[in-house]
Amino acid sequence: MPQSPKQPKARRIMRPADAHAAQIDAELNQMLKPDSAVEANRLCLACGLCCNGSIFSRVGIEKREVEAIAAIVPVWEQESGDVAFSQPCPAWTEGKCGLYAVRPGRCASYICKLQGLVMNGAVSGAAGEKIVDAAVKQAAALRDRVAAYTGKEPQALNLRQFHKEFHPKAMKKAKSGELTLMEQTLVRECYLFLKLQDRYFSETSLIKQYAFILQQIDYFANGEG
Repeated sequence: MPQSPKQPKARRIMRPADAHAAQIDAELNQMLKPDSAVEANRLCLACGLCCNGSIFSRVGIEKREVEAIAAIVPVWEQESGDVAFSQPCPAWTEGKCGLYAVRPGRCASYICKLQGLVMNGAVSGAAGEKIVDAAVKQAAALRDRVAAYTGKEPQALNLRQFHKEFHPKAMKKAKSGELTLMEQTLVRECYLFLKLQDRYFSETSLIKQYAFILQQIDYFANGEG
């Protein structure tokens, strides 16, 4: 007796309500993971952007902290009278903090945006690792490009300070269409890193300023200048 052809298995169509429920379940599973605090801390150890001058140009310290910290890294007094040390932090080497036992209160209490997102379950630890990896690689690529432009050693560069100093010069040249190809590429690299910084690590107004320079570059590239 001939067999009837097999009927294809019916595929279950997920309704919007089902998809939303599945998303909620996934978010709850992530939020209820007790090890998210540990995952957030591991991100810090794999990153170092807040220590190597990529995000901050200096770290302020309290008067009571000066003696212990000054014995390890050079400190200086700001015009306001506050004491600080410059980034990149001389005590941060190979992903480890040589100041850890006496690190400033600002370092000990600092939590970047990404750490907070991992802690509260909004971002998984695995996703956080990918974000950190991308940001660290982008910072390294930018550091090399800035070193080629300035003639300075990559590891000695303070990217935060460079962003602030390069912006007005680039802005002035961009408005007249005089940016070199190297400078245009540098602006784009700065903008890419600032996007990552602003979204995942620390908000910065510099992203808007570099966005404007890119808009000026595009304006002249399209023959509108």
